[in-house]
Amino acid sequence: MIAEEQTFNSIVFSDLNPETRVYEACTFKSCQFSKADLRNLKFIDCQFYECDLSMANVVGSRISKCEFVNCKMLGILFDECNELLFSISATDCNLSHSSFQNMHLKKSSFSSCNLTEVDFKNADLSDIKLTGCILSGAVFDNSKLKKVDFSNCLDFDIDPSRNDIQKAIFSKQNLEGLLRKYDINVVD
Repeated sequence: MIAEEQTFNSIVFSDLNPETRVYEACTFKSCQFSKADLRNLKFIDCQFYECDLSMANVVGSRISKCEFVNCKMLGILFDECNELLFSISATDCNLSHSSFQNMHLKKSSFSSCNLTEVDFKNADLSDIKLTGCILSGAVFDNSKLKKVDFSNCLDFDIDPSRNDIQKAIFSKQNLEGLLRKYDINVVD
């Protein structure tokens, strides 16, 4: 069953029709998906506003061209999604403790998001938009970070010898995040 161009306001996911497997061009406002079983569902061209998706089970789910605004998305293992056509745009969201390990995120963007302790191991973030995000404890290991603009991101720790940072952009103010492993002090 497919839900197309519908708007869902303040629903709890368990209240939705369990036979609906595809949501296309739907809008979710102030909905509760926390710890929901979203396995193998498809969300295509959907918008989520002020929703809580924390700890949702997304194994095998397709999330394609979806926009999340002011959402709580703690601990989501996006790396268990169907990677085919995966792309998200997140603005003012909290994605702390989530995982994008081994994923291709080239068509995704994050703006003013909390990405504390997010796992980006082996992920391809080349060319993504990463604007004003908090990256405290985020894990970058063998990650492709080509052309990523980190100039206004905060509190990252990236080892240039373990990641591809070719043509990435950093500001003078956040160079410390590249030099931390060398145990040196950067001063103004």
